[in-house]
Amino acid sequence: MFRPKSKSLIIDYQTTFGSKAGKAVLADLTKRAPLFGGIDIKAGVDVNKLLVMQGRSDVVLYIYKMLKKNPYSEREELATNQGE
Repeated sequence: MFRPKSKSLIIDYQTTFGSKAGKAVLADLTKRAPLFGGIDIKAGVDVNKLLVMQGRSDVVLYIYKMLKKNPYSEREELATNQGE
């Protein structure tokens, strides 16, 4: 998974997605990339579609992780450096 390069990047994510507009955008992204959605297998599984859906979900999950990080915590820095 992606790793933040600096404390300022964590703060940037929190500022952006913590605003009213950012929360609206994140809600829209969550709808477009469901984190806990089912897969329609009526006619089989389209592997390409599944991979695209997974990629979208990964981006949204990364944003949520960045919102939970404490940019001033040494433990967060250590966890990031060790691959979480």
